[in-house]
Amino acid sequence: DDYCVLVPYREALDQVKAAASSQHVEEPRYWPPENADDICALEARSFERRGLWANVFERRVSRLLQFGPETLALILGLVWGTGFRVFGSWHDVAEPVAATLPFFRTTSGRSKGIQRIPLTLPGFRPRPPSTSRPLNEAELMDLMVKYAARSEKTQRVLSLAMRRLRDSTERMGIEDKVIDVCIALESLFMVEGEEWNQKKKISRRASWYFSDSHRERQQTRTLLKDFYDWRSDIVHGNVPEQIAQEKETLHARLADTEDVVRASLKTMISEGITEDWEDSKDWKSIRHDPPRTETDIPSVKSDSLSWSLKEQKEIDQALEAVWKPTIDNAPPPPIDASPISHHGVSREQIEQYKQQEVYYIIRIPALLYMAHPRWIERADELLDDHTRYYCERDVDRHLQRWQEAAGEKKVHQFELPLEDASSYLPKNFDFWRELASEEPTQGEHP
Repeated sequence: DDYCVLVPYREALDQVKAAASSQHVEEPRYWPPENADDICALEARSFERRGLWANVFERRVSRLLQFGPETLALILGLVWGTGFRVFGSWHDVAEPVAATLPFFRTTSGRSKGIQRIPLTLPGFRPRPPSTSRPLNEAELMDLMVKYAARSEKTQRVLSLAMRRLRDSTERMGIEDKVIDVCIALESLFMVEGEEWNQKKKISRRASWYFSDSHRERQQTRTLLKDFYDWRSDIVHGNVPEQIAQEKETLHARLADTEDVVRASLKTMISEGITEDWEDSKDWKSIRHDPPRTETDIPSVKSDSLSWSLKEQKEIDQALEAVWKPTIDNAPPPPIDASPISHHGVSREQIEQYKQQEVYYIIRIPALLYMAHPRWIERADELLDDHTRYYCERDVDRHLQRWQEAAGEKKVHQFELPLEDASSYLPKNFDFWRELASEEPTQGEHP
């Protein structure tokens, strides 16, 4: 807003150095270097006006910062879908607060030349999240306003859960991640003074609160029971071989449990914390009765942080309609056949396949973009970062599914590389349609 803005980290450093008071600023020990990538600074401004009388005073400050930068960082991470942490501040220099995501730094090695290695502040995970993922500003503002309306006690509970959720995404060890998420679950689903049957109560209450169907409740309850068993084994130093050997499975279940916490947190900020858990004792009930429709289900339960389940289903059906018929209509391959993948379109090879009556496909990303229900359709439309990012994710996912399906059916394929999204704007549609005309028509063997 007018009083709170994200700026490049290096730009913020230049502002600090240019200020007269910067000579008194001591460089914190863990601040990243000036040439670090993937860094942003949160610059907070305030406006004050004093009148002639002592009681005339006006101060304007961002409503995003009414609870301080730490709370903003927590809700920012909740909406962004990853950890976001304040790591230092400069005072008296337009009040900027520096905040960071994991970053890369270029270093030189004797034998390996120039390398880009990940550097992290204490606690940050080494794999940085995408810096191009757009932030849902409307959701952020809505959650901040509703968070402000909660009681001080409720805010303490929500803040603890958000901090632990954020910490879990930054931990290096899987054991620490599990413990953080369990503390977040306890803060949301245990009532003050309760000490017994934590696993039973949390799995029962969280599955009732989170789920949108009876089947989902059963799956969530089983997930949380197993998750709490892992937590007990970890804190008592009794880590079974199954956990040590199946880290990949545990990471997947950890992600599912984090989604339960994240979705529940967003709902509790909007609606308040439930204090009466009596309905959750009925194993066959869910909080939404009747169950919510797909339109009402939040995007955190879909593959995207942007589309709802209903929207994601519509998108997947539209993109499958592009590539699935090319696989379904392929003839059975010879017993000794093997799939061949060509990078780019070879006119000579295509002509040879036509003469030999060999079935082939051309995987063209533009066809998926043109079929995407959320992609722009007119040349005069502006492409926003939000649409670009999530459409790119959908197209890339379906290109992979297309490739896997072609490989399983041993279909020969020509692969066009996935270029920048600007290559697939409406002004280029005619070009891509012409190229796509090389594809076999339904049921034909070119």
